[in-house]
Amino acid sequence: MRCISRSFAAAVVLLPAIMVLVSGCAYETYRPGSYARTPVHYRPAYNYDYHYYPSARAYFHISSGYYYYRPYNTWLRVRTLPPNIYLGPRERVHLRIWSTAPYRYHDIHRQRYHPHPGYRRDRDRDRYERRYNRTQHGRYQRRLRR
Repeated sequence: MRCISRSFAAAVVLLPAIMVLVSGCAYETYRPGSYARTPVHYRPAYNYDYHYYPSARAYFHISSGYYYYRPYNTWLRVRTLPPNIYLGPRERVHLRIWSTAPYRYHDIHRQRYHPHPGYRRDRDRDRYERRYNRTQHGRYQRRLRR
């Protein structure tokens, strides 16, 4: 009976000491000005795919099916472009951007990608390109449902 009481007394004394030592390792006190934390930058989990048309200065978001273009001083997001904007398949540039707003990088894209030198407005090509974009969006949606 004495053996049990001695081991119990030892456990009562050692257990709080071990807990204090272990918790002391995990506890960190904050001292103002002692260190600076590095800022955490959020980055999306995946890229966003766009088609950029330099002559029209318009973007097509493949996964959502929206067009982004700038008729005035603001960027608009629409399902269908107005008929005065022509898209050409030869001008299509595929972009992968880490943002849901491709127009933030429009100045960079305008400098890097110039309109095709032989570009001319053609209704048939424009119709083909709009149909192609709808098809791409439909394929993306079907892949997403699987």
